[in-house]
Amino acid sequence: MSWLILLLGSLVAVALLLVLARGLLFLIRVDGQSMYPALNDGDRVLALRYWPARWLRWGWVVVWQMSLADNPAHVPTSLRQALFIKRITGLPGDRVEASLPIPLALQTNMLTNDVHSPRVWHVPPAHYFVQGDSPGLDSRLVGSIPADSIRGLVLFRLRRRAGSAMPVNEPSEELRWFASEAGDQ
Repeated sequence: MSWLILLLGSLVAVALLLVLARGLLFLIRVDGQSMYPALNDGDRVLALRYWPARWLRWGWVVVWQMSLADNPAHVPTSLRQALFIKRITGLPGDRVEASLPIPLALQTNMLTNDVHSPRVWHVPPAHYFVQGDSPGLDSRLVGSIPADSIRGLVLFRLRRRAGSAMPVNEPSEELRWFASEAGDQ
């Protein structure tokens, strides 16, 4: 009889842990190549929903979503509701110098002479500068992101599914949209 009580207690404990983990953690599938080579299209990552702000450090990978204030009507709905996975490259108060992430295939649509000249951003309080490891929609295109737009802190990558590789030089949907917007101006 005592083994039955022990078994039931263990099952209850496991169920409570699963409920707690479901509230604290979430899985997200990498869609695109902007974090290549660290993350590939089709990879899955486990992210923490809640964390102390002091945990956010330079180089950490986060999941973020455009905030409503930084979400103009001309941005496609798919990008307004999308979650992005990027690396923190600037903390509040930092000065960040970086070039625009324009792949060669899109440079012809943006006839500017200074596409590759570095630009300087100053990260305001309660904001973070995030960049992909490869070209994609990040702070170099939309500016620093508010701390409250960060939805998760990536803990680790789960094993990648076979056959989900994407060509390295294929521009992402968000870069195609950005290039078309810049070409219209």
